[in-house]
Amino acid sequence: MKKRTSWLMVMLTVVLAVVLGLAGCNSEGASQTSDSSSQKSNESSSDNNNKEAESTNSEQVYNTIMSEPTSLSPVYGAYTQDLLLLNNIQEGLMRKGQDGATIEYGLAESHDFENNTYTFYLRDATWSNGEPITAYDFEFGWKTVMDPRNAAEYGYLFEITLITGAADLVYMEIPENEAEAETVIQTAKDAVGVKALDDKTLEIKVDGESPAFLELLAFPSLVPIQQQYFEEVGGVDVYGTEASNMLYAGPFVVEEWSHDEVVVLAKNEKYWDKDTVQLDKINMPWISDDNTRMQMYEQGDIDGVALPSDYIDQYANSDEATLRTRANTWWFVLNQEAEGLQGEYLRNAKFREALAIGFDRAEMSQVAWGGTQVPAGGIIPPGMAGSQSGVDFRSEFTENSNLLKFDFDRAKQLIEEAKAEIGEDVPEFELIVYQSDDWAKTGQYLQQKWGEIGVPFTIKQTDSKIRRALMDSRDYNLVAAGWTADYDEPSTYLDLFVSTGSFNKNGYVSEKYDQVLEDVRATNDMKEKFNLYAELERIVVSDYAYIPLSHDGYYSLERTYVDGIVTHAVGPRSSYKWASVTEK
Repeated sequence: MKKRTSWLMVMLTVVLAVVLGLAGCNSEGASQTSDSSSQKSNESSSDNNNKEAESTNSEQVYNTIMSEPTSLSPVYGAYTQDLLLLNNIQEGLMRKGQDGATIEYGLAESHDFENNTYTFYLRDATWSNGEPITAYDFEFGWKTVMDPRNAAEYGYLFEITLITGAADLVYMEIPENEAEAETVIQTAKDAVGVKALDDKTLEIKVDGESPAFLELLAFPSLVPIQQQYFEEVGGVDVYGTEASNMLYAGPFVVEEWSHDEVVVLAKNEKYWDKDTVQLDKINMPWISDDNTRMQMYEQGDIDGVALPSDYIDQYANSDEATLRTRANTWWFVLNQEAEGLQGEYLRNAKFREALAIGFDRAEMSQVAWGGTQVPAGGIIPPGMAGSQSGVDFRSEFTENSNLLKFDFDRAKQLIEEAKAEIGEDVPEFELIVYQSDDWAKTGQYLQQKWGEIGVPFTIKQTDSKIRRALMDSRDYNLVAAGWTADYDEPSTYLDLFVSTGSFNKNGYVSEKYDQVLEDVRATNDMKEKFNLYAELERIVVSDYAYIPLSHDGYYSLERTYVDGIVTHAVGPRSSYKWASVTEK
């Protein structure tokens, strides 16, 4: 209790100071809350000297900011914060290495490949409860993610692996009769080319070699699940919803998860490579206000923070600041199933095109993000692999790099043509954005620019859970969303927009797109595959059901006494396995 009380006192002091300090400030462009989360539960103080003693006398503790997870189950964890945590509390056959990119062995220690069959040999490793991790845990975990009844958003990744029978299971129609469904699905599971031959040997049969295969085996959805424990805690609807109903195979365990307040990770003493792990604890509170976060950083209460655009001029040249990029694209999703007059307009191609070309992305980056965001001319971000080694997709298909040119006059004309086709004036729309100051400024910028072409908007900021619920229920007009590459190939983006996809949250249907995607999956010729990828990007951008905004660029601040945090341009954002907090 003492540790908790100490942290809460720090929080109350910081929040009160910020409220008093900002009471007379203009709130325009400032977020009320933020899409990040954390709360510290170690013995701490806003005094840097106390923080020094804490680090040097006993534990190595790292304090940062995190968003509230939506799920920590490998079946349902799908958002940035979920995947970051899963990457640090679980482990697959493979994992991302210390350089941030190399794929190295995780729970596997070696593998063979012959006649379209991979054979992985597991190392001696245990779960956090001391029980051995086996090949059967991998078979059960993977097939649970593939089970169509669970509707895992990342189930489609198993199709990308080219594992025999995986796509048939993931996309199969579920019989209405429960007993019949159980029989049919179990038969499909038995036909999937994943089989534990014994405790230490996992056989994986594939229909061809996927370039991303080993990289996908490092992804947090492809980790083991112990069947007995999974079923004892209540199965798929319960596993991963609390810190107490999970087993851990990675460098850390979840010591505390107070929902909407804090996630605390602790070193996993049962981890096979625990001697490499130097951090004893990671505190991740949910601090919603940008100014509060920055004051906490300045006072030494957190060790790392993403830099809001309002602070770039102050900190950009600091030794603690680093400009980072991610293989990420932000876009707006336009709901093709919206009701009323808004729905009629959102289904009108001219109206959608007007929104897509009715603002200047470079100007938006400057106004809202301090110039850190890279304007998006298409869906695929810079740096993603091309068909040849050493050439990225954007460089190979330069004609796709500027598919969305700002054209104010044409946008106004298209709005008038849409009005004539629909026969009613343009109604007011709601634009849903993330909870941060920079996203508030993004919304305000677009509210002005789209207003100038004749489309009125209101702005609504929501947290991850509310935004996800609105998207699942199709109860929105336009909503901000984005995607960070799960693996280094354009299909990590282009698989999202298929009409039957689990991430299709707006009713977008293009028979042409679906057919070209089938053509991609049918060819093993890399040049042809990437030409088809370029065609897919042109189709989805020109349909304007998604409006690309920018590619991720941001400054992070990290105290100089923090070392070894590995950031990944592709996949989960960070790995803490090699991190340390040295003497301050």
